[in-house]
Amino acid sequence: MDYIRKEGYRRFHGAVDASVYEYFQCKDSTKAVWYYKKGSYQCCGCREQCETDSQEGFQLFLGMDLPCDTSHDS
Repeated sequence: MDYIRKEGYRRFHGAVDASVYEYFQCKDSTKAVWYYKKGSYQCCGCREQCETDSQEGFQLFLGMDLPCDTSHDS
């Protein structure tokens, strides 16, 4: 988990479609814990640690891929 956070991933709290778990042939999707950073989704729910660069099947949110740096705001 430390590696995931150091690489800039953040916890993904959106819905993940069943098709994602089917694609990865996930044996127990209830254990899935997804993280994301721009261009990548990583699951840390089991030793397989599935990863994809496709947004298909992941609930999208406005501003999700924007940098977290708000130092330009006053």
